[in-house]
Amino acid sequence: LFRCETCGEFLECKGCCLARHVNTPLHIVKRWNGEFWDRMTLLSMGYVYQLGHHGAACVHPGAQRRMTIIHVNGIHELKVCSCGCRVAEDLSTVEELLRNGWYPATSTDPSTCGSFEVLDMFRLLSTVAQVNVRDFVTSLEQMTDPHGTEKVPDRYKAFGRMTRQWAFLLRLRRAGVGHLIGGWTTAKEGSVAVQCWACPREHVNIPEGWRDNPAMRYLYRLIVSMDANFRLKERLRLNSRGDAPLYLGLGYQPHLGLYTNHLKNYVKEADVRYTCVAFAAMMQRESRLTAGLRVSGVGGCVCARHECIRAQGLADLQKGERWSNMDYIYWGATKMTGGLDVLLTYDIACQYNKHADERRTKLPLAMRWIPGEGMRVYALPVWHGDVHAMICKTRWSLLYLPGAGKTDGEAPERVWSVLNGMANDTKEMDVGNRHDRIEDRCDKHNFQKNMGLGKLLARRLIIARKERDVQANNYAEVCESLRPELVQDWTALVEDWGLDRSKPSPFASSDAIGGVTEQSVRADMRKEELEDVKASRSLTKDTSPQGLVIRGTHLEALGRSISIEAKSELNLTLNKQEKLQERRVGLARQLKAFRRQQCLLMPPAQALWEAEEDKARATNTVVLAESMKLWLPSAIPQEQRELCHADLFDLEERVRRGQLRDALTAIRLKLVAKRYLVKFRNKHLRGQGATTRARGLMDSVSEKIKSHAMKYTAARNALISLVGADKCQEFRELKDGDLDLTEEAEQDAQATRRLGRAGSREARTTAEAVKRQVRDKMSWIWTALGGPDDDAPEMLHEVVLAVRLEFCKALARKTRWEEEVALLEEEM
Repeated sequence: LFRCETCGEFLECKGCCLARHVNTPLHIVKRWNGEFWDRMTLLSMGYVYQLGHHGAACVHPGAQRRMTIIHVNGIHELKVCSCGCRVAEDLSTVEELLRNGWYPATSTDPSTCGSFEVLDMFRLLSTVAQVNVRDFVTSLEQMTDPHGTEKVPDRYKAFGRMTRQWAFLLRLRRAGVGHLIGGWTTAKEGSVAVQCWACPREHVNIPEGWRDNPAMRYLYRLIVSMDANFRLKERLRLNSRGDAPLYLGLGYQPHLGLYTNHLKNYVKEADVRYTCVAFAAMMQRESRLTAGLRVSGVGGCVCARHECIRAQGLADLQKGERWSNMDYIYWGATKMTGGLDVLLTYDIACQYNKHADERRTKLPLAMRWIPGEGMRVYALPVWHGDVHAMICKTRWSLLYLPGAGKTDGEAPERVWSVLNGMANDTKEMDVGNRHDRIEDRCDKHNFQKNMGLGKLLARRLIIARKERDVQANNYAEVCESLRPELVQDWTALVEDWGLDRSKPSPFASSDAIGGVTEQSVRADMRKEELEDVKASRSLTKDTSPQGLVIRGTHLEALGRSISIEAKSELNLTLNKQEKLQERRVGLARQLKAFRRQQCLLMPPAQALWEAEEDKARATNTVVLAESMKLWLPSAIPQEQRELCHADLFDLEERVRRGQLRDALTAIRLKLVAKRYLVKFRNKHLRGQGATTRARGLMDSVSEKIKSHAMKYTAARNALISLVGADKCQEFRELKDGDLDLTEEAEQDAQATRRLGRAGSREARTTAEAVKRQVRDKMSWIWTALGGPDDDAPEMLHEVVLAVRLEFCKALARKTRWEEEVALLEEEM
């Protein structure tokens, strides 16, 4: 008795079983041996498959041959027979196999084939699930013989060749280059790559005469983004066979020969002086670990709005992120844009744009000049731009660039998350195999992106239209409180900057540029500490005055944080109470280490804290870790300071001044946030539930304001102890009235009305009246460190700048969302 698992569970005799499988030679047949169903092969049953007739009998059969067929259900061995009749008299063996849906491993005397079905399955699994050839073939072998008791033909290498060729042929078929008169070898560069359907292409998806309206030209600007990925490496292999890619320059990677010849002229790039070192890639271009690697990573240029990889937009990096590589990638990926304007976002665009035209002259001729080329614009991605200096960020960020819409420029990061899945496999591959694997993965990625564009753009448009209306209303509210002349002047300021970004950016706040902060002081002290250790002025960081001051102020901040949390200890859950105790224990341990350091550099501190401990023991008082006095240099009595290290007092003074600046800035920001919450609640929220939630959020902001106020007061008292009150007059005493939000909100409303009436007859008052109004209404914290000490009328200048900044940002948000809606409607 026999049965076929594929056909069904019914039973039949041997003759019927062979007759049923005349046209289906790749089914799995089992025979009842009296005890269990034993797996058999059609070959062992005398089965012979006739190629020319799809299994049916032939009147003139040819010679029989043994063939190994790889299928989705295992590896099969068959006897096949070519046709000698007129049906297949003009067909070769390879053509007969292909007509049966079997792809031969070789074109000369093939003995191994893979079914079209298994090749399609592997291509899908390799691009979606990152399955490699070895694992896939091993799975088929174990499907064929789960127990490993029989010999299964090893077709690993043959299957690897077939999958590469199969994916290659499918890409050529999709691109239609097989119909060219001269064959696919005459195809143009990049013609096999799947193009983004929504990106503008001349004479394809944009109207004629698009240049006639300069104001709407941004709708037809190509926006691309470039970045490097150091996960897709390739090792140097001693046993490399020099395997070549199946095609060169037709897909997503440039012609390897031309690319290599270009790089030969750039063994080492000359050092360049950079003005912005915020991003790590700038300083690490020449320092990436490349030992034992042929390729240290890849650079890519992708469509910034739809995340499609550009044709010839992916190339290998040999040693970090060098200009020679990135220039070739960028200009190669955009050389076929015709007369379109191109916007490039790059995480180091503030440096890349410098001398870009000069470096372009060293590229191959096809990239040096493009007929009718449009404008080239550079910008920083939104997320990566935040780590740059304020001047760079406000000048180059996409948030403020006219015509950018709400493009974030972070598309390469999302593309890398897709490609990185095959990094472990491609790292061990030869050059050609790796090239073809990357091509196939990019092809799948672009195809899926295009197929999902309809739903993606529709969802984006719904969100953009809603947010456009919100931002328009917010902008209208800002304009309502300003005089029309100011709106006109500030709007013109933003528009002029958009035409010439070399002018001072209207989006840069004056107080954000310059100034000494606690973080910068700590960084400087770390450098000084390292220099002292190198010069043997201190043995280790545990004996350096810089380390003591840094550790002491850190412990002070940690204790203050625990104290604030402990005030609501009764309302904390058991889990949070346990975490609070763990923080106290950790603080106590750090305090012990800090006191050992104090003994070396501050001998008087030991007697002071021991006296404090004796007093606590005498009164049976439990002193919590956050309440223990640290005895920093500012707390040491004047008569004992000569016994301490001389540098401690100057170091703490620097840190305290930085703390005061940071605390003032934080208080200002939190007060503005709280003011906004109050205004939003009063205007938009109704009902007990909504107002209760808003009250909780405002209470959270209030706690943070109190925390920063405590930090300011402690730092100010320490600074006065160090240098005296006369030398820190710019830092005034912080009183509760200075944090009164109601008073400041009223002042803000009056100041806004005065700004709106600036220059009108109703606003003409005496200087004394203006001075009296400002002194009576404005808290000193809004003008501290920004001008003279007394509240002169000139202080209004700082308020004007702050309001102008908020106006410019509101205008930018409204404009970007309007552009986003227009871009999406054009893309759809």
